[in-house]
Order: sequence, then structure tokens, then C-alpha cells
Amino acid sequence: MSEDRNRNNRATIIIIAALIILAIVLISCSGTRPDAQVNIPTPPASTSNPTAAPTLQAAIQPPIGLTILPTPADEANWAVSFQYRFPDRYWKNGGHQYTLKMLCPLAQDPKDKDREWTNSFEVSSAAPIIPGDVYLRPEGAGSAVLFRQPINAISDSQSTVALVSLTGLTYNQAGWYPRNCTVTIQTDNGIVQPLQGGAPYQP
Repeated sequence: MSEDRNRNNRATIIIIAALIILAIVLISCSGTRPDAQVNIPTPPASTSNPTAAPTLQAAIQPPIGLTILPTPADEANWAVSFQYRFPDRYWKNGGHQYTLKMLCPLAQDPKDKDREWTNSFEVSSAAPIIPGDVYLRPEGAGSAVLFRQPINAISDSQSTVALVSLTGLTYNQAGWYPRNCTVTIQTDNGIVQPLQGGAPYQP
């Protein structure tokens, strides 16, 4: 009888010990130690920042339609040209006369309101063809090849361009003339042709 009681007591003790050990194991697996390191996820960085300052590149970009100038615009080293290219073989053999006229009604200087230049030249099939164009200018016919040398006669096959160039201007002045002035050339047959103004440039 006593042996059965002792056997039951040992079994009870073993069961209780097993339960205690199991409880300890479960607590250690599910719990977190106070000194354990906890990894807190970092939120992703925002992709937009409305208060951020513009980049230097964006800050210095010029408005659309404007051009960054290579030199200061207030320096009087700009020029503008008006041109008209005549058709091939426009000039017949013989003497010719042309008149260049420039009208700027809004010009402050009276001499710029109405300016006119008349010159003459000869055309001959025996004259040599000059490389490039011959320009019919306010000071007479000339070319880039024969710079500052007057041309009295040209070939009937010579390419010719009416040209009026204004130099010694600021950038704003050079841009003002094509917008506010008209330049024409009248040949000796009475035909009047307009000259097209170009963009400011530095000669």
C-alpha cells in the first residue's frame, strides 16, 4: 500500500516538474528581454519637398525666347544687317543704278527717320566673276573678297545681294532696328524689293 502511494507521489512530482519546465520554455520563447535590441523600421524618405530651394541650374536658366549673350549687351559693339538676294542673272549688260532707302518713323534721331543712298555700277559678260557675293551697299558695290575696293563692273553671272549694315550699336539697339525700320532697294527698272532684317551679331 505504501509502495503504491510513494509511486503516485513520484509520478505527481515528475508531472509538476515537467509542467514547470514547459512553462519556463514557453515564456523564454515568447517573451522579449528588456535589454534586447529592437529594430524599428525607418519610414521611406519623402519624394517631394515643396519648401526646397531651386537648384542653381534651375535658378540661372533664362526665360524661354531669350539668349545668353556672349558679351555685355550694353557695349556698343553689336551690329545688324538687312539683306535681299537678287535672282540669278538678274542684271543685264549695261549701266545700272540702285537706291537703298531706310525708314524708321519712331527713331529719335531725325537722320534715322529717312535715309537714302543711290549708286551705280556696270554689268558686262566680259567681267570676271568674283568669288562669293557682290554686295550693293550704301557706299557702292563691293565684296568680302575685295574688301573696301570699289567694284565698277560685274559679270552678268555674278551673284548679288543688297546689303545695309548698321554697326556700333548696343544689343538692344541692334534688335530695335529690324522691328521698327523698313529697308528697301529700288533698281533702275522701278522695282522695289524689301530687305530682311537679321538678328544682332558682333562683327
